[in-house]
Amino acid sequence: MDIVIATEKDRADWNGFLARCPNGNLRQTFAWGRIKAKAGWEPIPLMAKAGGEVRAAMLILKKRLPLGFSLLYACRGPVLAWDDVEAVQALFEWVRRNAGSHKAVMLRIDPEPGDEALMARRLADVGFIELDVPYTGWNRTRYEIRLALKPEETIDDLFRSFRRTHRQNIASAGKKGVTLEIGYKDGDDRIFFDLMQQLESNKHALYHSFEYYSGTIAELLADGSGEILKAVYDGKVIGVLILNLVGDRCWAVYQANDYDYRKLMPNKFVLWEGIKYAKEKGCVFFDMGATQGRAFNPDSALDGYKMAYRPDVVAFPPYYDLPLNRLLYRCFSLMEFKLIPRLYDLRRKWENMKKKSGS
Repeated sequence: MDIVIATEKDRADWNGFLARCPNGNLRQTFAWGRIKAKAGWEPIPLMAKAGGEVRAAMLILKKRLPLGFSLLYACRGPVLAWDDVEAVQALFEWVRRNAGSHKAVMLRIDPEPGDEALMARRLADVGFIELDVPYTGWNRTRYEIRLALKPEETIDDLFRSFRRTHRQNIASAGKKGVTLEIGYKDGDDRIFFDLMQQLESNKHALYHSFEYYSGTIAELLADGSGEILKAVYDGKVIGVLILNLVGDRCWAVYQANDYDYRKLMPNKFVLWEGIKYAKEKGCVFFDMGATQGRAFNPDSALDGYKMAYRPDVVAFPPYYDLPLNRLLYRCFSLMEFKLIPRLYDLRRKWENMKKKSGS
């Protein structure tokens, strides 16, 4: 079995393999690697092939550390059949063999759900350590909110399953004149960026540049694998949803809405239209994402809002680490799970003390 670093000419084979595999995930696509490259990660797309057939894929993201060292992370990877022992062994043997050239401290993975007992055995066999933590500060969180799209269920059945007030809000948007527009037009990236700026300003969220969002939209819509849905009112785009499909699975990747038009419910309207789009494409689920850096919380604004669509909260397997430099791995683990949380606790206590002394 050959392990190769995939290039642009392998993009169709790569994405075709992910589309066929039930554990193929958006964050293992070729496009996602190019998107993360804009945010400072170096993509290393590994592909295992035998007899011209792709047997495994793993998009590794490399983050540089001081003194030339690096962290390796396969978000929602690898993509393979866990009973394919040869592919599992070949893939991670390549990582071990080439770790030195990257001065890699570790490889962390957080795979899609599957046969977790089999997964755990296979990973233990090649040297992985299972982490007993509910979330970390820099990895994808261990849950996703997904709406199952059952073939036997009609669009009307699906709509009736939503929370009653949510159904009323969606219906009211259409009655008030909000309409749907599908498909990218010149300038949509600027419109989306302006809406994201407004959202990030209101929520004090992470800010990205126009070039980042423009390039991200181009990647997500490439090869017909994605779509842009827009809520329009009186000729003005007041809501945007970016979707991406991997085989028969759909991800709502980005959503932004005009705060000044929030009473027209463009967010609920366009998300419902996204669900209908996925249903019409024959998708088996519609992934609404998760809130990073914490466990699922139905009382939070974002998780609670999504639960109105009556989705499933899908629990993911544990994080797994493959130590590649034992000494530095122990130091990194101590810092990640002991030192940094302790510093955050001290900072919170200090801020609370300042608030009390100023009151």
